[in-house]
Amino acid sequence: MALHEGLRDGFEAWSAWREGVPDPALVVFDIVVILVVGSLLVRLLRFATERLMPVATAGDKTLRTFFLHSVGTAAWLVIVLVVLNRLGIQLAALLGGVAIGGFVLGFALKDALANLAAGFLLLVNRPFGVGDHVVLAGQEGRVLHIGMALTAIDTLDGAHLTIPNNQVLGAAIVNHSRFPARRIALDVGIHSSDPVDEAVSGLLEAAGGVDAVLETPVPRVVVQELTSEGPILRLFVWVKNADFLDAQNDIRRAAKRALDARGLRTNTALVEVDVKERQAG
Repeated sequence: MALHEGLRDGFEAWSAWREGVPDPALVVFDIVVILVVGSLLVRLLRFATERLMPVATAGDKTLRTFFLHSVGTAAWLVIVLVVLNRLGIQLAALLGGVAIGGFVLGFALKDALANLAAGFLLLVNRPFGVGDHVVLAGQEGRVLHIGMALTAIDTLDGAHLTIPNNQVLGAAIVNHSRFPARRIALDVGIHSSDPVDEAVSGLLEAAGGVDAVLETPVPRVVVQELTSEGPILRLFVWVKNADFLDAQNDIRRAAKRALDARGLRTNTALVEVDVKERQAG
């Protein structure tokens, strides 16, 4: 009973105080309260959503990031609508004005809307995820963030690059992390007077001496081209995605040492000519 009376007295005191405050000042006060309380509620909602994410998304980083941003955006949209209502702006009138100027607004925001649509398609089709090593719009790096309008990657030289989703979806997407293994192909040109079988044996021995090279699929060497200066051999090896960058250098050095040890002369540099992805095994 005492608690009920205390709450009633408090409400009456609050109402009396509001009646004594000038209307413009009261509006400002209400808006500040709405923003402060709304900000706290958004944080609480994001925290609760983040706690539920491992269950709802099965640990998927891409879905987790997208849902967190979507929840935050939706919550702030509700807060903005409440503030507009407190300012006396009727939602119906606002929507009517938007409808009248819809063509102009749509034209002005066409790029932003295209990015949002592309972000939704990326989420549905899932050509890549957070942490994948990709080539997007001609830029190579590791995916850091997939947003509703932008995708961020960490490039190989350490730069932070943000790409509009419309550009990402409008170009070829290469995902080097889709499969657990990648193929490396190296061209080696030998002198016309040097025995091909000896060079093939040296390259296979070099591949076998590199720890990162997988046993399956087995390394192999083919005669890629015959030139007037001598044949060009191509060495194929498979490595794990995580070992790819270091393995390229190790294989080049091992191949050069193996050919030098056999007294074979190379007439072209060891260069990577082809990289493809494939599931090992």
